Amino acid sequence: MTILIPFMVILIAEYVGDFLLQSREMALNKSKNIHCLMRHLIAIFCCIAITGTGLGLPAVYLAACYVVIHGVQDWYIWKGYKYLIYKRFKNKAENEKDIDGLYSEDFSHNQSIQYCELFEKDRDYAEDKLFYDTIGLDRTMHVITLTLLYGVFFL
Repeated sequence: MTILIPFMVILIAEYVGDFLLQSREMALNKSKNIHCLMRHLIAIFCCIAITGTGLGLPAVYLAACYVVIHGVQDWYIWKGYKYLIYKRFKNKAENEKDIDGLYSEDFSHNQSIQYCELFEKDRDYAEDKLFYDTIGLDRTMHVITLTLLYGVFFL
């Protein structure tokens, strides 16, 4: 049981760095702006490294490995989300006809881009189940990564 307590404290520290210290700008731009991503990762690194060291663990190595993996996950998962949104709108556009009553690949692509731009502008995420599914997947991947690294470094 005592080996789980430091792990739970590190999980809480990671949560603080990943959510509570993440600004809105970081959250919206970390998959397209490397500077936003780096600021986000530095916050997570500091939370894990300081907390782990306070527990008497050499947590700097854990934190360093974790933020590299976390950065890759954050960089790509939201690109995947946007791609799925594009595919959703593309499927919707493919069911529509162009001006001549014929289907056109260009029409479908252009309509999809327009839908995606409106969606991103309105940021209508509250109504989008896929958005919450992506957050859940993101969180699960982070916890699994942290669990595996904790096992590698401390067990």
